[in-house]
Amino acid sequence: MFLRSLIICVFAGVIVAQQPSPNSSASAQFEIRGVIIDAVNGQPLSRATVSIAPVTKRDDITVMTTGEDGRFRFRNLARNKYSLSAQRRGYATHAYDQHETFSSSIAVGPSIDSSNIVFRLAPECSISGIVVDEAGEPVAGGQVILFRTGVEGGMNRTRQVRQVQSDDRGSYHFGHLLPGKFLVAVSAQVWYAQRPKPRQPVIQTTLSGESKNQYSWQQTFGGMTGGVGSVQSKDPEDDVSLPLDVVYPITFYPGSTEPGSAAPIVLNPGDKFAADINLQPVPATHFFIPNDGIATHQNRYLTLQRKLFDGSSLPVITETRIDASGTMEVVGIPPGHFTEKIIEPDKSQQDGPTHDIDVTDGATVQQADVPAAHVAVSLQLDAGTPRPTQSYLQLFNPKTRDFFNQLVSERGEIEFQQPIPPGAYELWLSNSGGSYIRSIIATGAKASGRTIQIRGSGAVALRVAIGQGQGRVTGTVLRDGKAFAGAMVLLVPSDPGNNAILVRRDQSDSDGTFTFGFAVPGKYTAVAIDNGWELEWLNQSVLKPYLAQGTPVDVQPNGKYDIQVTAQ
Repeated sequence: MFLRSLIICVFAGVIVAQQPSPNSSASAQFEIRGVIIDAVNGQPLSRATVSIAPVTKRDDITVMTTGEDGRFRFRNLARNKYSLSAQRRGYATHAYDQHETFSSSIAVGPSIDSSNIVFRLAPECSISGIVVDEAGEPVAGGQVILFRTGVEGGMNRTRQVRQVQSDDRGSYHFGHLLPGKFLVAVSAQVWYAQRPKPRQPVIQTTLSGESKNQYSWQQTFGGMTGGVGSVQSKDPEDDVSLPLDVVYPITFYPGSTEPGSAAPIVLNPGDKFAADINLQPVPATHFFIPNDGIATHQNRYLTLQRKLFDGSSLPVITETRIDASGTMEVVGIPPGHFTEKIIEPDKSQQDGPTHDIDVTDGATVQQADVPAAHVAVSLQLDAGTPRPTQSYLQLFNPKTRDFFNQLVSERGEIEFQQPIPPGAYELWLSNSGGSYIRSIIATGAKASGRTIQIRGSGAVALRVAIGQGQGRVTGTVLRDGKAFAGAMVLLVPSDPGNNAILVRRDQSDSDGTFTFGFAVPGKYTAVAIDNGWELEWLNQSVLKPYLAQGTPVDVQPNGKYDIQVTAQ
């Protein structure tokens, strides 16, 4: 069963936890009994807070505290399924048999044994450390970023999960962590750094090309010249570098400035890991960005991002100066590859072109426009399908994790305001009231299933057919003819490579049952995998052996199906 907001609702404030009040229903004759134990040593845990709520009414929460024997008991329960969660000081808050955002609910009713629940609670983990500079002195005010890496949602990925600031002793701490694999990075400023003095350049700019993303320019800075897409410093002052014009590059534990060389920190239950990070300064670079040749913008500013993992990025600390001509000088930048965007006055960060730039220690900037497409969509409604209102069409790139969405207009037309970079995007209609994407026809891009491939810049037109009436698939996972709890259950569409957005996932409850709501009509195979949570099931070669032993189901509009699936 999908884990919703139960844990947050229960544990966000102070809990007054007593024995549950009797249920007024005449069928309130069942109970849930069990024991909370340490997941590592198996010892019972006293004074653990345990809560339940009906899956049909998750805000109806009942809470109690375990005794010295670690046991809990909820009596006078009506026939239903109940979400079960627990917490204790020094242990991570957890739902019963939780995996990612999924857990198993406890079924109660006639002929169902819910009196012997063993709830394993894992001791929480932590990562702490001290950030120091090249002299071994603490670095205060550094941004320390925590990433979690590993299989999640069927693919191996790395994502940012938390960020803290180092204190005046250089210390940082990440607590209440679940076991897993992590990376730590630091972004900080050199407190004693000195930047070159602003100069007064004389600008000569020439624009050419057929679009804003195709241009050339020339400029002179008292002997400094530039060509198409590059800036190279030739000023004699640049030959005498300031010894204190230095910067800390983004640094990963234990000391690498390259994301690929970051050392993973593996936390087992209860681990407390010390990850000290030493920052080493490097000579800073600086470069100029000319005005656009049309107007002088004193209020424009620049953002730089350092791309890291799976499309994630971190902002790079920059200092910019703008002279009377509108030329921008960027100082205090470490060498590296960045994504640059210039934000003009009265425009949002979504507007304007984005550039990839390579900054070398010789102050040479190679600039290249990032190609992007303008995407327009028209919705074609099947007969009897109401026009979606307050719906959003979403484009999601699973590789880069880029996400774009746009409100559907009353006419059923959509124009994405942001330019869309090249890549493979899955399309999804959110808040659709039962409507779904039936098919896609693309001009200027390639469409396969619910995926479009954008290959460059230019116009992309999509005709998206919308149907009405999603299906519902329920079932039971069996092993040796008996209900099997805790299995990962997948509803996999035909051609999953181009229809990954249609995959549905659940975890079998204590009675082996599962539910897939909102199944888009089409042909599917249901599979149940024991201990499948670490599988890269979005990889078709990994999933293929399981599909051969799955249960086929042909979902029709508004269809309801109940199936049996064998645990593999």
